[in-house]
Amino acid sequence: MSALIVTLVVLFVLLLMAGLAMWYVVSMYNGLIDLEQRVDNSYANIETLLQQRNDEMNGLIEAAKSAMSHEEDVLLQLAEAREQAQQASTPKEQAEADQVVNNAMGNFRMRVEDHPDVQGNQKIGQLMERVSSLESKIADRRSLYNDSVTTWNTRIQQFPHVILAQQLGSEERELFEAEEGARDAPDYQERLNPESAA
Repeated sequence: MSALIVTLVVLFVLLLMAGLAMWYVVSMYNGLIDLEQRVDNSYANIETLLQQRNDEMNGLIEAAKSAMSHEEDVLLQLAEAREQAQQASTPKEQAEADQVVNNAMGNFRMRVEDHPDVQGNQKIGQLMERVSSLESKIADRRSLYNDSVTTWNTRIQQFPHVILAQQLGSEERELFEAEEGARDAPDYQERLNPESAA
C-alpha cells in the first residue's frame, strides 16, 4: 500500500512539474508574440505618419507651383525627396529618405523666406506647419519603435527565450538609425549662397 502511495505522489509531482513547465513555455510564447506585435504596431504607426507627410508634401508642392514657378529647382528637390520617402521600405531606407526630406524642406523654407509674397501665402504656411508637425510625430514614433525593437532583440537573445525564438524562426529587427553625418550641423552658408559652394 505504501508503494502505491509513493507512486501516486511521484506521479502527481511529475504531472505538476510538467504542467508548470508547459505553463512557462506558453507564457514565454505569449510574451514573444506580444513583443512582436508591439514592434509591428509601432512600425505601422510610423508608416501611417509617413503617408500623411507625403500627402501634405503633395499639397505643398501643388500649392507652391504657382506661387514659386521661378523656383523650379527647389520644387523639384522637394518632389524628389517625397518620391524617395514613398519608395523607402526598410527602417534604414526610411531614415536616409527622411534626411533627404529634411534637407529639401530646409531649402524650401529658406526660399519661401526670400519671397515675402510666398511667405504670406496662408495655404503654403499651413502646409509647411503640418509637414513640420508630422516630422515631430514621426521622430517620436521612431523612438517608441526603437524601444520596442530593442526589447524584442534583447528578449530573443536571452536564455531561455532564445530556444523558443530559434524554434519559431524569430529574427532581430532593424532599428531606425540616423545616417552618418546627420548629427553634423548643416552648412547654412552653402544653403544661403549655393554659387559659392560650386
